[in-house]
Amino acid sequence: MTVKAQAAEKVKNQVQKVKDKAQAVVDIIEADKMVVEQKLEAARPALEEAERALNTIKPSDVAVLRKVGRPPHLIQRIMDCVLLLMRRRVDPVQKDPERDCMKPSWTESLKVRTLHFITLHDTYFKMA
Repeated sequence: MTVKAQAAEKVKNQVQKVKDKAQAVVDIIEADKMVVEQKLEAARPALEEAERALNTIKPSDVAVLRKVGRPPHLIQRIMDCVLLLMRRRVDPVQKDPERDCMKPSWTESLKVRTLHFITLHDTYFKMA
């Protein structure tokens, strides 16, 4: 075998090793992709139910929320979730003097409730 042929064979073997490693990575990614797609399909009914529930909110419902000075605790908690989804600031964690939990970020929610946060559906759920 000539020197050039030996060098070519050596390069060929190195390329094959790199190809084999890359194929192993591709195989792992494909396996992970299948698992993720299965989890996504399992979560899809809950997502669709949440979208249907969100679509039942009418502008008049939001108007009522705007008029309420201090809504029930659960509504304040939901607004905390809205703040998080919108990547808005939440108040520093403090113990709620009325309940055995942290105090809701109602002061920040007051700022957001003037926005049309129903569009959260279009900007957040449609990204998925």
